[in-house]
Formats: sequence, C-alpha cells, structure tokens
Amino acid sequence: MKNYINSFFKQIFMVHSDKRRKCLGNNASRSFIAGCLMCDSLYVKANGELPCWDDVGEELILRTIDEQAIQKEQQLFDFPAIVEIRRAFLEGRVPYPHFCLKCAVRRHGTVTSLHPKTIRVLHIEPSYLCQLACPQCIEPKLRLHLKKPPYNMSLSFYNALLQQLYQEGIFTIRLVHFEGRGEPLLNKNLGKMIRCTKEIYPDAFTKVTSHGNFPFKSWMLDSGLDLLRLSVDGAFEQSYTKYRVGGKLQKVLDLMRAIRDKKRSFKSHLRVEWKYILFEWNDSDEEIREAAHLADELEVDLSFCLTHSPGKSKRFQTMDALRDALATLAPRASRSMTFNLKESSDADIGHLVAEHSEALLLSALKNFRSGDIQAGKAFLVEALTFDPGLQSAEIEVDAKNPVEAHLHQILSNAKYPSTLSALANIQLVLGGLPAAEQLFRGYLSLAPNAPDRTKVEQKLIELSMVNQSNSVSQGRCPWLYLLISHLRCFKT
Repeated sequence: MKNYINSFFKQIFMVHSDKRRKCLGNNASRSFIAGCLMCDSLYVKANGELPCWDDVGEELILRTIDEQAIQKEQQLFDFPAIVEIRRAFLEGRVPYPHFCLKCAVRRHGTVTSLHPKTIRVLHIEPSYLCQLACPQCIEPKLRLHLKKPPYNMSLSFYNALLQQLYQEGIFTIRLVHFEGRGEPLLNKNLGKMIRCTKEIYPDAFTKVTSHGNFPFKSWMLDSGLDLLRLSVDGAFEQSYTKYRVGGKLQKVLDLMRAIRDKKRSFKSHLRVEWKYILFEWNDSDEEIREAAHLADELEVDLSFCLTHSPGKSKRFQTMDALRDALATLAPRASRSMTFNLKESSDADIGHLVAEHSEALLLSALKNFRSGDIQAGKAFLVEALTFDPGLQSAEIEVDAKNPVEAHLHQILSNAKYPSTLSALANIQLVLGGLPAAEQLFRGYLSLAPNAPDRTKVEQKLIELSMVNQSNSVSQGRCPWLYLLISHLRCFKT
C-alpha cells in the first residue's frame, strides 16, 4: 500500500525519482520541484512544539524546543525531520503519506535544496488560548487538556528563536505570520514580539490574524506591524455571532474605528484587512452591501472568503459567481478562499506583499492629490521597499519626483505589475506624463494578460499623443491642459 501511495503522489507532483538528489546541498540545482509549505517554512507553537504546519500536520510534532536548549541543540531550520521532508519531495516521494494525503498545504510550495537559506513563512503561535468558541475550532474547555503549558509564548523565547535562526545563516524571512490555534492578541507581549522581528529581520513582512474583540493598543500602530487581518464574518450582530460565538461585532468595529482615527497621528502605514468568511446565513445582498459600506467608512480592505467548512455559502460556490456579485454589491472588495480550496498558484505569499505595497502606493496617490507632497513621498518610498526587485534600491524621499529620479531602476527591477501601474497613476497626478507612459508600458510587459489591458492601451494612445505634442511644442498650450485633465487615474 505504501508503494502504491508513493507512486500515486509521483504522478500528482509530476516529478521523477532521482537518487542523486540525496546528495543535494546548498549548491543544489535551482529547478523548482513541487513540495509543500514545510519545505521552506517553519511553524512554532506557543509551547515550543514544531508541528508539520497548521492543518492535519498539527497532529505530527516534528520536535519540541525550549528556551534554554535553543542555542545548544540541533539547528532550528535544518534538523533531521525537516530535512527529510525536503529530501522526500526532491525524490518524488511524500514524507508522511498518512498525513500528506489529507493535508491542505501539500501542493503549496516548492523545494530547491535540502538546506534553504530563506524562510518563506515563519508561522508563530503567540497564544494557544482563545475566549471565543467558534464551531470549527477547539472548544475553550478542552484547550488546557489537549496541550501542555506554556500557553503563551514568552518574549525571551521568541527573541532567542530569531537570534538562533540568524546565527544559522537565515538572513531573510519573507513573512512572519502571528496566528495559530489560539488568539494572538491574548499574548500581552505581541507588540514587543513584532518590534523584535523588525529589529532582527527589518525586511520581513509582519502579519497578525485576530478575531479583533479587543480595545485599541498603541503597539498596533507603532510596532512596525504591516498587516492586521481581522476575522469578522458578518455585518449584522445576529449573523456575526452565529459563527464567532462569544464575540461582539461592535467591539471589532470600534477597534477598526480607533485604528482609523489614530493612524495619522502615529504616522503609521498599517493596513487593516476585514476577512469575511461567507456562510449561508451571512451572504445576502443586504449584508454584503452593509459590509462594503462599513469597510469604506472605517478605511479597511474588505475581503470575502469562500470556505469548505460546514455552513458554507450555497449561493457562492465558485470564485466566478462571487466576482460577478461583488461587481455591483461591493466593487472595491477582494476575494479569497480557505487553503483547502486553493490551487498551488494561489497560495504563494507574493500576492499578499504585492497587495500591501499597492495599498501604500494608493495612500501615496491620495496624499499627492490632496497636496500633501511630503506624506505622499513617504508612502511611496516605503511601498517600493516591499517590491522584491526594489528592496535594495535607495529611493530618495527628498528628490523632487522620486519616481522620475529612479525611473530606469524601477522599470528594470520592479517585480509586481501593480507597482508599475500605481506609479503610473501617481505620475499622472504629478504631471510626469513621459514617465507615466513608460510605467504603463512596463505594467503591460509584466502582466500581458492584465484584465484592464484594453483600458491601459487606450490610455497609452492618449499619453503618446500628449508627449509627442509636448516634445514638438517645447511647452504646454491651453489645449494641452484640457487634454491632460481628461486623463483619469484608475486602479488596476
């Protein structure tokens, strides 16, 4: 049976067994082979357990560490069990067939080496405790019987963990996600943990997922947190509490409102995402419209999520159906799905960072439009640090037009299409029309199948006419101003 299962997975992953891959090390071939998140990520629970990811792998504890032993025992990212996971996928096997067959993340990742030096996701469980009783989660009364303490990760443990990873030569962590089987905000040191992350790994993208039934804390805006995702499954109290048992919708809305009101005084670039899981009791037109209205008022990014869980929406069973409905009900909302429904291409964290970068660029655009040039420049420069092709670029905030000053570098190295499209719209506001034309062309080059390609091509025709006229006339005429005024900025 075991041989049959392994043969079955070879066909799924479309990889060929190659015994020579057993010898692969840091100089391994860079060809991409299907694997899972655990091939280049790490999940650490509040009590020091390292499970095989946050799905069925929760039952498979690869090892347990404690603060005193962290720097005295085997490496954190290259211990035997995790190396064997990488080796199995490199050889076309699955490491734990009994678990892998049922795991939602088994196709979401690639493996290139037995000893990678970059962590894609460092998944941290700050707290195993939770005061809510959501139907698909652990019952509160059972929590203390299922796991041994400690139930909250200590700051000293987390700091030692990061220090050890850095000493092992792990100099890059792409995403640190504070989540788990408990509620992260129950750990009183969460803000300090985020600061610690930014001190050791300043380029890491930090994300907290919470149910949000808490008052505002200043660390939410001054710790360096990049994204706060709040799970709020309903816009009306009755439907919200049907799943978030023990929670109060008004508490979460008050938290969103407080963050909105205090962001400017803190000069924070925190992005707040409202994750709205669609169930059969919260998917009406009326409730979706209300959620969209609240999201606009509270200045948060609304994302509707399809789920595989019991009670899932019968109205929206495909992403296409959801897209068509949101086009009129909540046109600014985005769509997502739980891991069990995702294809491997949907699971990469790149889209998350790209969305954050785009959100910062949109904030820059708003500030430029309102005349706050300095704030616009600050948002712009920070946004570019999240594009992997521009992270090492030294974009000067003091430059009169930072985009024009570094245009060649941006066009040559930007990796996210949304970076170029957003910068093009900013140039339209600043009057940098030649740069806008080049940026739009770069956008289409990076995203040849962009859904707004026709609109962008029409905009390019208009820009080309204006720029050619400019070069001939050696200056702008009144009719040119009229034409420029008709160039609308649009979000891609």
